[in-house]
Amino acid sequence: DPVNDLVERFSWIMLLASSSLGVQKTLLAVSSWIGLGILVALAACLLLLTRWTRINTNKTLLRATTQFLVLALVLRFLMPLVALGNEWFYQQFLAQQYQQSSARLETISAQIGEINEEVMQDGNAEPASRALVDRARQLYRSAVKKVDFEGRLEDYKVAVQDLSENTINLIVVFTMQTVVLPLLFLWVALTLVRRVLR
Repeated sequence: DPVNDLVERFSWIMLLASSSLGVQKTLLAVSSWIGLGILVALAACLLLLTRWTRINTNKTLLRATTQFLVLALVLRFLMPLVALGNEWFYQQFLAQQYQQSSARLETISAQIGEINEEVMQDGNAEPASRALVDRARQLYRSAVKKVDFEGRLEDYKVAVQDLSENTINLIVVFTMQTVVLPLLFLWVALTLVRRVLR
């Protein structure tokens, strides 16, 4: 039951991660829109025009054009920079954990499948021979295998403990990469923009 709850929560994390990736993909598409490129060029031209002509004596207009250019640059380059920073952090700190945990979960899944298959085969075992002695031997073997319940239970415990640990590792990777890091990079970028605008 606890493993069932963990897997259910993992599915929620995967839904959240998928939604976050969808939002980031949309924002990347918006940031690569040609209109934003035109807006950056227009803001840069307006700032240059303000700086190089006699209008530069008007401090309010100069500040407004500078802020407009900064805002246009942020809209154009923020999401690509967030994506690059996120990818760098993933490669440096999360990639190995993700690969190891994913590979281990596949192995654990195969192990649990084998244990379940053995249990099902033992439970469905039918005596092959009609001879009384052969039937008795078959029943004895089946009983001995069923007595090994504690050994199988121990195998399940080890597999479930490993499964929980690796699932939690994957939850950490997905949460960091799709929620925490994009929000952190966004906060840093907005803080820098505020300072530049001041």
